Amino acid sequence: MPRVGKLEFLNALLCEDIRQERNNKYIIIGVYSGDIILQKVPSTVLVSLFVEMKVSKAGQNTAKIRLAGPGEDSAVLDMAFETQQPNQVVTLAGPAMTVIMAKAGPFTVSASTDGRKWVPIIEKQVILASSQPSAIPSEMR
Repeated sequence: MPRVGKLEFLNALLCEDIRQERNNKYIIIGVYSGDIILQKVPSTVLVSLFVEMKVSKAGQNTAKIRLAGPGEDSAVLDMAFETQQPNQVVTLAGPAMTVIMAKAGPFTVSASTDGRKWVPIIEKQVILASSQPSAIPSEMR
């Protein structure tokens, strides 16, 4: 996984929703394990981010997460968090967000510490269901 400034990304998942249990465990619902497959475009898609990262510096930290595509549209999430010691692992579970997928193409989640240099942490392709090859052999359909 990539490094962005003092942040080393360990895991990053794109899913539909995340819920935190009382014992600090997370329930991750609807993980996009491959392409984002849509029946039509434009479509509205619910997305949430689950990110684990190691932070090399103790104290107040900030990061920016950008969701971009397909196309020119993007949104930036500004995050602030505190670490008690160097190299502490931090988990960020983003809120569910509604994203309009206007067309097929690449969807990228990138991270930055300064808002100028962006490093991809998740890359997915948005495809239409009719353009995806069937996993079921034709003789079994």
